[in-house]
Amino acid sequence: MLLALLVSSWRALHGTLTSAANTSSLRAKKIIATHNPSHGLLRRLALPQAILAVSALLVFHVQVVTRVASGYPVVYVWGAECIMGSDSSDGDARRTGGEEGVRGSNDTKKRWDVGELIVRGSVIYAVVQGALFAGFMPPA
Repeated sequence: MLLALLVSSWRALHGTLTSAANTSSLRAKKIIATHNPSHGLLRRLALPQAILAVSALLVFHVQVVTRVASGYPVVYVWGAECIMGSDSSDGDARRTGGEEGVRGSNDTKKRWDVGELIVRGSVIYAVVQGALFAGFMPPA
């Protein structure tokens, strides 16, 4: 979870956490990122997340990190970006086990796996927390 906090806040602060992340040209990435109205919002959300991640790395307990980190939206935006991608043909090839000749299919598979890991971890965490809360146990 700490790694996800660090990577997603880093990408949001540098403007690569948009659908422009899959474009090949660095200039195109910067143009799309600067004209994206949600870019400023992601930066404002990523800065406190980055500060939390660094302080969590140095002084927080693991239990505190997982509890606090589950509420930061930039991680979920990063997971959604990994799953969705910008080229739907690559995503379709990944989901259907398509041909290896599709451009970027290996990179798309890795990105899909990261997004899937974020979603699965979030769902498992929510179910465990709900069960503990229902049993009047302290949250883990």
